[in-house]
Amino acid sequence: MSRVIISGEEWSGAEREELAASLTSLGLFTEAASAVASTDAADVVVVRWPLSAASQASLSNHSPPCLRLLMCDAGSIPAELPQSIDAVLPLRADTVTIAETFAGLGFVPFSAADAARLWPALDALTGGDADIRTELVQSLVLTNTEDLAALLAACDARDWDQARAMAHRIKGTARMLDCHATVAVCQAIESASIRQDGDTVTALVPLLTQAIQRLLAALATVPD
Repeated sequence: MSRVIISGEEWSGAEREELAASLTSLGLFTEAASAVASTDAADVVVVRWPLSAASQASLSNHSPPCLRLLMCDAGSIPAELPQSIDAVLPLRADTVTIAETFAGLGFVPFSAADAARLWPALDALTGGDADIRTELVQSLVLTNTEDLAALLAACDARDWDQARAMAHRIKGTARMLDCHATVAVCQAIESASIRQDGDTVTALVPLLTQAIQRLLAALATVPD
């Protein structure tokens, strides 16, 4: 999964747990900054206003493409934001708000680690047979292209049962190829579809779309 650091001592336990749950549904593995070295690589760093020295250090140690998010109370948004901040979110932002923000910032729940696992996974599935692997890759590309199109059509039609079914199918491919972040987003779409929560589904689908497009591009680079 992609990695997020929730930095600083400013968070209450409840705030940190609630945020971690929302981020996990987006395919993010969350850690407190105290659990890792401040210079460890991360895909996302989240800090809380007002910033502590630890949070400021965490921001300075992470540069793009790492996303750096600031969360604060609605009435306490600073007049001037640190230049290192990519976006501001309200405390206790729901999954829809977080997903829309991440999509707007270009976040893709398909990490470099996911891409690196593709070749070993395909080799294991095909016993190292290059011809069988080529056939499997072609099948995966066709199937997931069709399933993604069907998912988008289901969302346009607000057919959440069909959306759940398509997300489940895509999740099967992602799980087979060890794409952990993509699996997490598919699961979140499934859960929201079961609840008939169209707002959450439609907020998550752009993230999944980008992940599948990244997956298909990675499959195209698998050697013959």
